[in-house]
Amino acid sequence: MAPARKIDPSVSPPDPITQETQTQTSQDLDMSAMHGLMEKHRKSVKARRRTRENAIREARQERMESIRQKLEAAVQRDDEQFRARRLPQVRRLCQLVHKKRQLEQAIMTSKTELDNIIEAAVKHLQTGIEKRKEAMEG
Repeated sequence: MAPARKIDPSVSPPDPITQETQTQTSQDLDMSAMHGLMEKHRKSVKARRRTRENAIREARQERMESIRQKLEAAVQRDDEQFRARRLPQVRRLCQLVHKKRQLEQAIMTSKTELDNIIEAAVKHLQTGIEKRKEAMEG
């Protein structure tokens, strides 16, 4: 058997209220620590979520920028190809229009010259006819 403990009269027995208060305080501290840990965990989860959302947003923006650059390159390439094909045709068309104007001008000049020649020939014939009439009458 265990020897009986000697009771020291200078030490008072533990106060049950004080023990309960200490136990409650300890539980409150434990609860407070758990709440602190939960809050820290919540903030960590929110931060990870924000980081993930930002990463998704940045990836989406990068994809959009990549698509925009590809579209711009395609438009520029198409424009260059169009110019390469059409520009010679446009130049040729301009040359033909210029040639047409020159020909129209040449035709107008020739027509005027021809009208002058015909008018001179008619006058010459009329003069010849009048002289012949006078010669026959006279």
